[in-house]
Amino acid sequence: MCAWGGHITEANKGQINAFLRRMHRYGYVSAVYNIDDLICAADAKLFSSMCKVHHCINYLLPEVKTSDYSLRKRDHHFELPSWHYSLFRNSFVIRCLFKFK
Repeated sequence: MCAWGGHITEANKGQINAFLRRMHRYGYVSAVYNIDDLICAADAKLFSSMCKVHHCINYLLPEVKTSDYSLRKRDHHFELPSWHYSLFRNSFVIRCLFKFK
C-alpha cells in the first residue's frame, strides 16, 4: 500500500471506502476501515523501519541535514528535497519526508 498510496485519486478512494464499508456490512471484517487511515498507518510503520540504519531500503533516504541551531524537534533529520512534479511528490519516500517532518 505504501508504494501506490500517494497516487490514488479521490474517486478511487471513494470506491475503495465503499468496498470497505460493504465488507463490514456483510460481516467480513469487524470494524469499518478508511483507506486514508490504512495508508497513513502503513506509511508510518514502513518509514519508521526505513529510518533505521540497517534497513534494506535505507539507502533511498536523502542525506542527513546537520544544523548548528537549536530548532524544534522533528521526526527525522533528513534534508527535504525540492520537487516540481506531483508524480515525484507522491512517491513514498518524498511523501513520508514531508508528512512526518
